[in-house]
Amino acid sequence: MQAAVGPFFDTRQFAIPDILAANVAPGQVLLTYDDIRDVNILRMGSLAHPGSNFFYSLGNNRLSRSSNSEVIIGVHVLPIEHVPNQFMNQQTPVIVKIVDVGRLIDTPSEKNPFHEVAALWRLLDESPHISQLIVAGYDESTRHLFTVMKYPVCSAGICQPLSLFSSIDAGLVQFNEGSARVIFRQLMEGIRVIHGSQLAHRDLGLENVVLNHLHGHPPSLAVVDFASVYHVFDPTNPPPVHACSDFYCIAPEVVSTLQYGQQAVYRMDPSVFDIWACGCLLFILVMGIPLFEIASPTCENFRIVLHHANGLSLILNQLPLSTPLKDLLCRILRTNPLERPRAEEILHHPWMTQLH
Repeated sequence: MQAAVGPFFDTRQFAIPDILAANVAPGQVLLTYDDIRDVNILRMGSLAHPGSNFFYSLGNNRLSRSSNSEVIIGVHVLPIEHVPNQFMNQQTPVIVKIVDVGRLIDTPSEKNPFHEVAALWRLLDESPHISQLIVAGYDESTRHLFTVMKYPVCSAGICQPLSLFSSIDAGLVQFNEGSARVIFRQLMEGIRVIHGSQLAHRDLGLENVVLNHLHGHPPSLAVVDFASVYHVFDPTNPPPVHACSDFYCIAPEVVSTLQYGQQAVYRMDPSVFDIWACGCLLFILVMGIPLFEIASPTCENFRIVLHHANGLSLILNQLPLSTPLKDLLCRILRTNPLERPRAEEILHHPWMTQLH
């Protein structure tokens, strides 16, 4: 398989572990999965230093699970010398994502877990608001991809990561403009770095934005799950065919291609889809409910925004929102994708720069 320009491969195929080596700059240590010696112990062997191994105890604490993947909280452990299969807990938690690539290949999808690894390598240490990769590796015998990421830790202690959906469900999110501003500012900081790296996430929603909670402290945010990532300016990478965002975050130009035509929409810079999704998430952070129950003309709000020039203003003027916030939402949720602001512009909007 030939590598495309940059760190990405043909999205129509799943790359074998070579993609891992292709995305490590000279001097970096690449770790790859070796095998599982015990039921819950993952051993990662070092290609750069044969014989060196890193061990993670996976445990049973799952953050999420789907038909072809699961995300588990693990712990970095060290083997006890001269005592086979016994390990000493290092008290360093990690997040381990395990993807059954074999099952994923059999399911039509634009998600590519190897592209996620490539994106995380590219974004490594670029922002605290993006999930941070430690090591990734692929087991050819079982066709499982293992991605080990840093567990969120703030200066005051170890946080509890929950998706935005779970955080809302657990009553951990306060729906007001001040709290929303703190969270949304972090989201846009992460998006600014992602888009600045010529990437588009394409799957922003309540499940792929994680809030790290610590009692008595404001939540910190991280964007996760880059399996639908798109390299914006890679001419060898075919344009995305479908929207991946949650059904209430899908941009109108993806739903209705009447104005632009299907091929024109799919060849747009997909980062504009991310911006729309961010606007939908901002509304949820303030009001506690989606602006659009579903991105479809069957939804009254969506139909009003889609077919009336000032449709969004008509909706927002009926709600108890400040004038600066209404203005920001109207700028972000422009039906013409070419008129939407970039993340940098959003971060400098008057509503975003307020202290309270």
